[in-house]
Amino acid sequence: MNRDEEAYVRRRVKIELRRRMRAVRSALPREARAERSAKITERVLALEALKSAQCVAAFAAIRSEVDPSAIVASLRSRGVD
Repeated sequence: MNRDEEAYVRRRVKIELRRRMRAVRSALPREARAERSAKITERVLALEALKSAQCVAAFAAIRSEVDPSAIVASLRSRGVD
């Protein structure tokens, strides 16, 4: 397999993996996703690196992604940009 073919296969695999993961997340009940988001929030906010952080990048959840809004709100309340 040449480089172009290998790159094509990798792209296709990545697309398929993303499709499957979206389907798995979407299949979870809304309550289960909320519970997972809360657990992730708890773990992220306990990270040592965040205790002295002055600026943190975040993302906005779309569709069934983990909701980071509680993390962002907590950091902002502590004066983190």
